[in-house]
Amino acid sequence: MAAPHHSSHSSQRNNVVALTQRDRVAYLDTSRNEDVTSLRFYADATRELNRVWRRHLTLAEYGLLAFIVDNTVGWRRLSHRFTARFIEHGDHRTCGLGLKRRQVGELVKSLEEKRFIVVDRAEAHLGLLIHVNIEWNEDMLPTPERLKTVPEAETHTSSEWFEGHEGCAENCAPLKRNFQKKP
Repeated sequence: MAAPHHSSHSSQRNNVVALTQRDRVAYLDTSRNEDVTSLRFYADATRELNRVWRRHLTLAEYGLLAFIVDNTVGWRRLSHRFTARFIEHGDHRTCGLGLKRRQVGELVKSLEEKRFIVVDRAEAHLGLLIHVNIEWNEDMLPTPERLKTVPEAETHTSSEWFEGHEGCAENCAPLKRNFQKKP
């Protein structure tokens, strides 16, 4: 694969290219078209996890997602069947995370709600078939109900709040503040 084109405002230091947001989108589009079995694909996926996704994760979520990415993309596949026992104890090739079954369930649910993973529970007795969503971006985060509809804000000046208090009108410049209407 050819190296991505970087605009003139990208900087280079120690052979590290700083990508602008526009360059990053073009770079990801080319890297996502790569074969999942390539080492470059794994490097890009872990780079995305560490540099972009991590800010949207708790420490526990990050630990589990890194474990999932390592056991999927790291083994040249996009999905793998995970059991709570495997996540807790690991196997002959990887150590587990030491998480208990309840913690695993909560974290998997959280990662699924944030759309970092897709979980197939069809044969749950064999474990959860977890697919890594390598196409994840911030727009996929769910919006909390309280933020979906924002009430109109009332505008007040500071002089309205201090009416009847001597000296404030002469000594203070009015400030505008927005207050949400209470139901």
